[in-house]
Amino acid sequence: METIIEAMHLNKAYNDQVTALLDVNFAIGKGEFVALLGRSGSGKSTLLNILGGLDAPTSGEVRIDGRNVDFGDRKALIALRREAIGFIFQSFNLIPALTAQENVEYPLLFNYHEKAARRERAADLLATVGLADRAHHYPREMRIGPGGARTHSYGGACR
Repeated sequence: METIIEAMHLNKAYNDQVTALLDVNFAIGKGEFVALLGRSGSGKSTLLNILGGLDAPTSGEVRIDGRNVDFGDRKALIALRREAIGFIFQSFNLIPALTAQENVEYPLLFNYHEKAARRERAADLLATVGLADRAHHYPREMRIGPGGARTHSYGGACR
């Protein structure tokens, strides 16, 4: 199976007093579903932030699609987040002034997609999560359930 995410000897310490991660090693294969479980403060968010290039490990390596993540290269980290990683945050982080369609289209602006391609991709993603009929609704007009589904489609828009 093709490995898409690999963590090798990841460590993260804050102010040399708090160890959030200690020698974390794993590989995730293409098509695998993974759940990250642990008590509050056990390092789950820290690990996800490192895997997504939002934070750097104190030591260790991360590979995404076989390429080492260079945590010192800001432009490479931006490209990683733009092209390879999608986030679904606990809070929806939607732009209230934009419709569902526009919220899903928004990250595609950063991938330099043409307007017609952005619209088609966003419409496909909304249809995938069962929200095609709500494309022109604003976040305030949608219940929590559909908002969550829309956030999932937003996270998928980067791919």
